[in-house]
Amino acid sequence: MPTARHLVVSADDYGLADSVSDTIRALIADGRLSATGCMCVFPDWPRHARALDGFDRWADLGLHLTLTDHTPLTKCPRLAPGGRFPPLTQLVRACLTGQLPQNEVQGEIQAQIDAFAQARGHLPHFIDGHHHVHGFPGVARALLTVAGADLAAGRLWIRDCWEQTNRIIRRRVALPRALMIRGLTTPLHQAIVRQALPANQGFTGVHGFRPETDYGGLFRRFLIGADSGTLIGCHPGRVDASLRARDSLTTAREQEAAYFASSQYLQDLATAGVRLARPRACWGPAEGAPTAEQRGEKGEAPPAAPGQRAKAPPS
Repeated sequence: MPTARHLVVSADDYGLADSVSDTIRALIADGRLSATGCMCVFPDWPRHARALDGFDRWADLGLHLTLTDHTPLTKCPRLAPGGRFPPLTQLVRACLTGQLPQNEVQGEIQAQIDAFAQARGHLPHFIDGHHHVHGFPGVARALLTVAGADLAAGRLWIRDCWEQTNRIIRRRVALPRALMIRGLTTPLHQAIVRQALPANQGFTGVHGFRPETDYGGLFRRFLIGADSGTLIGCHPGRVDASLRARDSLTTAREQEAAYFASSQYLQDLATAGVRLARPRACWGPAEGAPTAEQRGEKGEAPPAAPGQRAKAPPS
């Protein structure tokens, strides 16, 4: 009997809005996700952080480094003139032309790590980036300067967004976007390999966020050829006023959330011979993320999801 592949499904943007955070916690509680990256730049981050109490038994909780569109935690007169991070295209231009102010970026990275740790009481389990910025040239250099010692010591891991070109082309999903992310994050990937830093062993999940897209069909394509240790990034959520006020990505989040909550998702994993796992079960010693049924078998109740009661242990 072939050995099941262990994959990580990680939701981005926890803390962006109540509707996003509530959805992610519900999916973690039901055993549908094994990690989430948290945005710590908003004033209501401490409240979102407290709502995660108990969830680190089932999923890794990381820092979703934010350097675009929103308000920084530190003064960044060059990076964020006027008190607001630049749009993505402007940040990419600064990264590619060597105009990124290293001292400001390092200070902001440290501030966001500190904001996570202060609210949660521990370092983030991992670091990734909003719009994948953590892997961009210049940002990756700053990140490795700030967090390199913790990465080298295995106190946290980092998301590697690099993919093999042939797999991107064969998948034929959002080709320009996927190839651009691969190119921008290649230097970070090379540093991860060179320094043997803890990271996922494959990456997928990039798509175009079109409202008419069948996300389940896309996810089944993400599973094709995904080796054990691959991380699939996703953006589940619900649309409400707070989300609309902070982000342009709306309807596609609801499509993802509906798929991850469905029986079809579980069937697709089983058909592909895939087991959802905690990240370090894939690239280091850790427990796999049990499904809701497996938790019941162990007599453990998952943390209560919004609007749900925690499942009682069997008598």
